[in-house]
Amino acid sequence: MERCKVRYLIICLLLVVFFSCRENNSISIEPVSEEYNHAFLTGQGLDSRIFVKGDVVQYYEISGFSHARPDALFTELDLFLKNHYPAQELNIVKHLDIQFYQKKLMDSHRDQVYEAARDNENRVLPDHGKNLIARIDVLRMPGIDGDMMIRTATLYHPDRDKPILRRDTIK
Repeated sequence: MERCKVRYLIICLLLVVFFSCRENNSISIEPVSEEYNHAFLTGQGLDSRIFVKGDVVQYYEISGFSHARPDALFTELDLFLKNHYPAQELNIVKHLDIQFYQKKLMDSHRDQVYEAARDNENRVLPDHGKNLIARIDVLRMPGIDGDMMIRTATLYHPDRDKPILRRDTIK
């Protein structure tokens, strides 16, 4: 009887370990550094001789995307943009560059964020360019009926040779 209890306990523990180690297929996006993202968005604490007001870069880490089809990933990024950067709140922004890097367990992108935003023309994190999964650029363009925002979303999917690009307007 005692032997059955031990077997049952072992089987339960193995099931718990198995289900906890399964890959999570839901896409998760979190900032590389909330502090730097806030500073880049608001301009607070930044040297105005180096950082141009209205030209904003944001850095995020993304996980759970490996099994997502490109159209599903585009949809997820579109929802992220709408939820975190609503069009009416982007009135002061002329250019918004949002970069999404693959989240690595033991590798942090945080240490290069400030230098990449300050020193690199394309603002890609120098040692993590191969981990760039997606990028969204929103550019405000003057128009006849007022300003128009053009959004360009690019996926750098690891299984594809060429990036996938989508361009549209935001109202």
